[in-house]
Amino acid sequence: MIYNLDALDAPVGSVDWKSVRKMLGVFTPKELEAEITKPYFLQLPQSIRFCKIEQHSRYTFATFYIPSKGAGEKHVTISCYLFQDNLVFIDSQEYSKELLLHLIERTEQNQFKPDTLLYLFMDLMLDGDLEQLDHIQDKLSGLENAALYGEMKNFNQMMMRVKKEILHLYRYYGQLLNMGEKMMELELFSNENREAFRLLLSRISRFQDETKMFREYAVQVREVYQSQIDIRQNNIMKILTIVTTIFFPLSVIAGWYGMNFTFMPELSSPFGYPAVIAASIGALIGEIWLLKKKKFW
Repeated sequence: MIYNLDALDAPVGSVDWKSVRKMLGVFTPKELEAEITKPYFLQLPQSIRFCKIEQHSRYTFATFYIPSKGAGEKHVTISCYLFQDNLVFIDSQEYSKELLLHLIERTEQNQFKPDTLLYLFMDLMLDGDLEQLDHIQDKLSGLENAALYGEMKNFNQMMMRVKKEILHLYRYYGQLLNMGEKMMELELFSNENREAFRLLLSRISRFQDETKMFREYAVQVREVYQSQIDIRQNNIMKILTIVTTIFFPLSVIAGWYGMNFTFMPELSSPFGYPAVIAASIGALIGEIWLLKKKKFW
């Protein structure tokens, strides 16, 4: 899809790439292949893994790798070419087309410069990120509550997914910041857009600080989970120790009278068996009383 930057409210047909001026191109790979004439250097976003920017003699080339922003969604890869008067986006999921159509719908302005569109495009990319960060915070809070109240089924798997999501966002914002700083060094933006782009970089920096805080929060939640496991294990060991302590005297008595020596007086006494039973019960009661007095449970 091709737009005239002087009348962005309606697309135009195919154009001559060698002579066109003030053009916005938004293509999927299939649409680009259908163009009869096109610059030979336009590349498809097939192996993009980073957000970066490169300065060439006739154009500036940028790539965007946008992490998925919800369950079931895929990451988005976009190639962007900024010329003196033209701007071209190429992506396989029509994400850039949706953003630009949204931009056209929500603004009354229909004339743009390429650098202004690029800034607005990057600004729209961050729409919804605050809600995504809030969603991550809710996930971490839920995991913390689950750890505190012992509802720890599949805790490690859920924590791993959240930590990966945080890591991807942290790297994404870091790459956008590096990309934006290089854009400022290359002076891609006019004076009227430079200050607005600085504010955008400040916004990205705050988002990265949020993800950094979430990384630390995730570590704290993991420590809470581990402490709960330690407490549970300590309680189990305490119970086992108490049970062992209670039955230890009985084991001594059973071992002592199990020797069956000939001259053990209790063996021939008619009260020997009841006496051993009474001694065992007395030992159990005495131990239970002593443990309760010492507040072992």
